Amino acid sequence: MKRDAAPWTYLPLLALLAAPTPAVAETAGFLGAGVPSSPPLGAGRRPAPQRADSTSVATETRGPANHTASQHAATPCQCSVGAPLERKVRTLEFSFGSAQKFFDQSVYDPGGIVRSRTIPVTTVSVLGEWLFHPRFSIAALFDLPLEPRSTLVEGQLTQTYVPPSISGGVRASAVSFDILEESHLDWQFFVLLGSTLAGISGDTVFPTVASRFHLRDDEGFTLYAGASFEFRLARAALVYGVGHRF
Repeated sequence: MKRDAAPWTYLPLLALLAAPTPAVAETAGFLGAGVPSSPPLGAGRRPAPQRADSTSVATETRGPANHTASQHAATPCQCSVGAPLERKVRTLEFSFGSAQKFFDQSVYDPGGIVRSRTIPVTTVSVLGEWLFHPRFSIAALFDLPLEPRSTLVEGQLTQTYVPPSISGGVRASAVSFDILEESHLDWQFFVLLGSTLAGISGDTVFPTVASRFHLRDDEGFTLYAGASFEFRLARAALVYGVGHRF
C-alpha cells in the first residue's frame, strides 16, 4: 500500500510559487497602470453652491423694469386722448331728388264744368355743388320731366311735351345751427339762370329762385326739402331729395 506524503514535504513548492517573478511583476504593473485607484469617499467633490434668496433674485431681475416704469410714471403724458377731432373739409356735394312742378291746366270738376286747376308734373333733379365757402357754393341743376303736360280742352285731353332744362347759379346759407351732436340744419337760398333743352317751339331762358331746408351730418349724408319758382315758365315746384358731400 502506498502511503501519502507528509504535509511538510510541500513547503518548498509553495514557497517557490509564492515568490514573484520579474515577468509576473511586470505584467501586474502593466495591468494596474491603466486602472486608476478609486479615491476615498468624499475626496475631490466640490461643495454645492449656496442657493440665492428668491427675493433678492426677483429684485435684481425686475430692478431695471421697475426703474423704467417709474420714469414713465414720472413723465407727464403728452398724448391727445379726448381732444376734439377736426372735421373733414368737404368741397363737393351731389344730390338726387324729385320735383313736383305745377302747371295751370284745365280739367273737369265733379259738376262737369271745365275749370282751371293746377296739376303737378313729376321730374327728376340732379344737383351738383362746389362748396368754395362754408356758406356759399356754385350750383348746377339738371331737371328731367317724367311725364307730359296734360290739358283738357273742350272735352278733349291733350298732352304737351315738357322739355328738360339745365340751370346754374349760386347758393347761400342764411341760417345754420347744430342739431344733436353730429347733425346740422341750414336754411338755404338759390338764384339760378337756366334754359330748356330741345323744346318743340324753341328753348326758353328763365330765372329761378328756390329755398330749402338742408340737413347734413359729419359723415357727409344730406337730406333736403323746399320749393322753387321759374319765372318765365310760370312753374312752381316742391323739391326734395338726398345727397352726399365729398
